[in-house]
Amino acid sequence: MSRKLATENHFPLRVGVGCWISIVGNLALLLLVLSLILGPSHPQNVKVQAMSSVSIRVTWDEPAIPNGVIKHYIISYGTNKDVQREERKVTGNTMERVLVGLHKFTTYFIKVRGNTTKIGNASKILNATTHEDSKYCVTG
Repeated sequence: MSRKLATENHFPLRVGVGCWISIVGNLALLLLVLSLILGPSHPQNVKVQAMSSVSIRVTWDEPAIPNGVIKHYIISYGTNKDVQREERKVTGNTMERVLVGLHKFTTYFIKVRGNTTKIGNASKILNATTHEDSKYCVTG
């Protein structure tokens, strides 16, 4: 797609929901270059859910503006809202990951970013608390 844009002088550009404009000449080249150096917008509809005392499920939808092909997503997480030091990567066509090996009954702060040739904007930071182990054993 980018090769085609670079060789043509005129192409349509979506600038908002249902709104299209045409770009001509050098401005088209500038927009092409900007799309290559900017990462994607933040992933949409990020959700987190504790699955057990040691795992949290994270799901999301692709960014509204991917700015290229998303190679992978980066899930950052940690127990401090200001710093999420742990990271897990998933391939660009995957929109879900279960974080495992977490501490019991602990609140984790989680954000997701897409990565094309550049790392994109992060989602809002969400939190989930892993479950507390039950004192009782349930048998069936």
